[in-house]
Amino acid sequence: MSADEIRTLTDSILAERSILPAWSYFVLLVIAAAGAYLGSYLAAKGAAKAGFEDSGTLARISEAVKHEFATQLAQGDWKQQMRMAALERRLQSHQEAFALWNNLRSSVYQPNIGEVVMECQDWWMNNCLYLDADSREAFRMAYMMAGGHRHLLDARADIADVRQSWADIVRPGKTLVLGAALPPIKEADIEVSPPKQ
Repeated sequence: MSADEIRTLTDSILAERSILPAWSYFVLLVIAAAGAYLGSYLAAKGAAKAGFEDSGTLARISEAVKHEFATQLAQGDWKQQMRMAALERRLQSHQEAFALWNNLRSSVYQPNIGEVVMECQDWWMNNCLYLDADSREAFRMAYMMAGGHRHLLDARADIADVRQSWADIVRPGKTLVLGAALPPIKEADIEVSPPKQ
């Protein structure tokens, strides 16, 4: 077709104002509506199929997370039980150390101080790891100083040395109570006085 023929055809179409009969417009409208409906239907079906395929993956992930949570919860219970058992043993050890220390403190000027020191040393060797670090060191220092404290007095040692020795002997009174980490029933400072000679 030449340019003149195309121009003539275009002019004739514009002059008629309609190239299709009226019923064909209705058919085109129905086809367009059906196409739009079919397009949205297929899109929804595709999304549903993708969701169904993803739901299997999500279910597996969900089950894995539930299993991991249950495993950690069971391990946490076991760890908590172990902590509670260790806590009871630590509390018992602090109480035993306190009783031994109290006997040691009251025996400083007694003739049996050597036996009491040996009892404390034997106990410390078998139980020191259950005490907190401060109590462990304070208890050890107390029984080491208690055996020689009276000799400091008999030898008329420097008063600073005697006071330091006594401070080392009475120190576990506070550290053992604090190491047990129990809240006090009544707020009060722990005061330890020297035994009467």
